[in-house]
Amino acid sequence: MRSAPESVAIESLPPVPSARPPRPQASTPVDEAARERAETQLLDRAQQSLGADPATTLRLCEEHARGYPGGALGLEREVLAIDALVRLGRREEAERRAARFRERHPGSGYLPRLAVILGR
Repeated sequence: MRSAPESVAIESLPPVPSARPPRPQASTPVDEAARERAETQLLDRAQQSLGADPATTLRLCEEHARGYPGGALGLEREVLAIDALVRLGRREEAERRAARFRERHPGSGYLPRLAVILGR
C-alpha cells in the first residue's frame, strides 16, 4: 500500500525568481521638482551670459542638451544656441540650426524671435 505524499507548506519553499526584471522606481515629485529647477537655472545662466559671453551661452546650451535631452525647455535652449552662434559670427551654422528648428517646430511661438535673431 502506498502512502500519501508528504505535504509541504508553501511558506517553507524558497522564493522563485520573477521572469520579469524589476521596474525602475518612479521619480518622486520632490526629485522631479529639483530636476526642473536645475534645468531652469542652467538656461537662466545661459541667457544671462548671452550679451557678454555668447561662447559660454553656447557651452551651457550644449550642457543642457546632454543633461536634459527631452527637457521642457528644449525649444528655448535651441533659440538661445542659435542666438549665441549669430553673436559669435557663426552665421552659417546658426542658419542651418534655425532651418532644422523651423522644420521640426513649424508652429512654434519662437519663430518670430528666430526671425529677429537672424535679421529677417
